[in-house]
Amino acid sequence: SKVENSVLWLFESNIWAKQNLIKEAENRGVAGNRLIFANQLSHSNHLSRLKLADLFLDTFNYNGHTTVSESLWAGTPVITKIGKSFSARVAASLLNAIDMPDLIVKNNNDYINLVLDMSFNKEKFYKIKTKLTGNVKTKPLFNTTQYTQNLETVFKNIISDLYK
Repeated sequence: SKVENSVLWLFESNIWAKQNLIKEAENRGVAGNRLIFANQLSHSNHLSRLKLADLFLDTFNYNGHTTVSESLWAGTPVITKIGKSFSARVAASLLNAIDMPDLIVKNNNDYINLVLDMSFNKEKFYKIKTKLTGNVKTKPLFNTTQYTQNLETVFKNIISDLYK
């Protein structure tokens, strides 16, 4: 509620969850109409709409996985809090793979502060967004050709080791 005119965009999995989330937001002083619920779409339409978000606020203790990757590919910065378990480290791993460690925090206060900083400091926001757009094109995370070549090399080495 600190960022005027902001909304939280969520996936609508069912009517009960939607009603409960709106009720909880209102109980905490946030107008229910600031929660926007998105329906399931075809994959291509889903990828297109990800470009419309300003920030992806990752969940914890269970991070987003595929959706984080898709959001980064779409050019939407992801803010995540790293945890100790595998499921709480996925987004941080993806952000490190595209050289965006500044979007990884270790605690709730840093998470909130980074979200607010990215919301109010437009110069920083655009700098991060520009870096993300460039890194998606140059870093190995989304380089399918390099990934395939590396995987083929590993397979060749495994086969070579088996027949020594």
